[in-house]
Amino acid sequence: MNLNKLRDKAHDNAVKRGFWEGDRSIAECLALIHSEVSDALECDRNNKHSGDLDAEYGMIIEFLCWELWFESYIKDTFEDELADVVIRCLDLCGNLGIDVDKNVGNQITYKTEWGIPEHLFFISRKISNAWCSDGIPIGANNQVKYNLCGAIYHIMLLSKDMNIDIEKHIELKMKYNEIRMGK
Repeated sequence: MNLNKLRDKAHDNAVKRGFWEGDRSIAECLALIHSEVSDALECDRNNKHSGDLDAEYGMIIEFLCWELWFESYIKDTFEDELADVVIRCLDLCGNLGIDVDKNVGNQITYKTEWGIPEHLFFISRKISNAWCSDGIPIGANNQVKYNLCGAIYHIMLLSKDMNIDIEKHIELKMKYNEIRMGK
């Protein structure tokens, strides 16, 4: 997965949608990422999973009503919310100029014995640690790089463990976000 390419696409889409107009603090961005992690937990608690992702079916109906297919079978599921977490992390990395490919993948030991709540709590902790305890924003220094990229990497490992094609879910959600731009 080329994370820097996805980072650029996520950030460009957020800029086009006006997300970065005005003052947007790192704390606000991190809080929004937390909200996506919480949404993923609620989806899991309510057993809202997309199941097997039949991308071919989505492509077959793309010309008929792709958006309806996405909203009916993918949107607001656990997998979709994980994709949202990654997209928001990538967008913030894009805004801060973080090289995600360089900084992801060498940081954590994945705990296979954990359940989904423990993994999501760990991801939330990584996001929280991207902010200094004294409340001073830390910008694109090593701590924010380490923690944002660590959250992304943990989601990649969790997805692999759960047989979730997270790259496809990210692509589908980014496509859906682009479609919604005009709404």
